[in-house]
Amino acid sequence: MLARLHRITTIAKHIDPTTPFGGINMIFLGDFVQYPPVLDRPLYSNILSPTDTLANTLNTINQTHRQQQIRNKHPLFMAMQARLRTGQCTDDDHDRLCKRVVSSDNDVKSLTESPWNLAPMLVFRNEVRTNINNYGVFDETIKYNQL
Repeated sequence: MLARLHRITTIAKHIDPTTPFGGINMIFLGDFVQYPPVLDRPLYSNILSPTDTLANTLNTINQTHRQQQIRNKHPLFMAMQARLRTGQCTDDDHDRLCKRVVSSDNDVKSLTESPWNLAPMLVFRNEVRTNINNYGVFDETIKYNQL
């Protein structure tokens, strides 16, 4: 992904390809240890040639590391997330995730009822996540008569 960005910026600025990102200052933010993108390379993939060095590619990179997990306190789920981020899932992880699939085959009647209204959801597309969040906001506004 960064190599593509480098190539596009050097072409757009008509700069020698040895100048990182066409001479444009770049600031990278975000969670560098996130789930790998669907149908794309992860941020940390080897897309540089063996002769390239990090010093020749990037001037500076600052990373912020989370020291404490605040949102999730379930130890099994936290361990599974850590393995999922690094691509080292086990068969037990797969089985555990398959038990959480919402479908007409299981006992989930409504995502607005307990315990499902508090359950974390993993989705495979941002569109699905956005729609679920929008429905949640809509339900909350109706609940508090704010609509």
